Amino acid sequence: MPIDPIALLALARELATRSSGQPSEAECRRSISTAYYAVFHMLIQAATKRLICEAGFADKVARVFQHGPMKFVCDLYSPDKPNPKTGEFQTPSKLVVSAEIRQVAEAFYELQEARETADYDGSATVNETDAMESVEKAELAFRSWQLGEMNPSAGSLLQELFLKSVSRR
Repeated sequence: MPIDPIALLALARELATRSSGQPSEAECRRSISTAYYAVFHMLIQAATKRLICEAGFADKVARVFQHGPMKFVCDLYSPDKPNPKTGEFQTPSKLVVSAEIRQVAEAFYELQEARETADYDGSATVNETDAMESVEKAELAFRSWQLGEMNPSAGSLLQELFLKSVSRR
């Protein structure tokens, strides 16, 4: 059964807003990580749905996607980061990217950075505010994807996420 990105997003929010009081640091760290994985799996499912004709191959293809290459591609699609070679705000294919897809790419990049801190930096202090910022960023990415997924730049992003992941293997 495929991973449910919406369930992951709900879990991230639940971990960040425990009703029994302030969440523990461990719950905050897990919330940040889970918010990232919600967006990660949302993009993978969108890509396999769009790129794979035979449903039986979707799970196999989904395992091809890699965090680092996806972060690299999303960095190129991020609105605040110019191309290091040209200084222009463009994708490698010089495609004009919708604001919604740029928002998804930026959120993915920032959420992965936050997840790496939450999961691997024991010296960093992580709190409820950090967790809620990640959850809200992931929720914004989901909304932005829904608004922009029919834009041609959405298909371009998904293809580049796939191709960069495959080329790194």
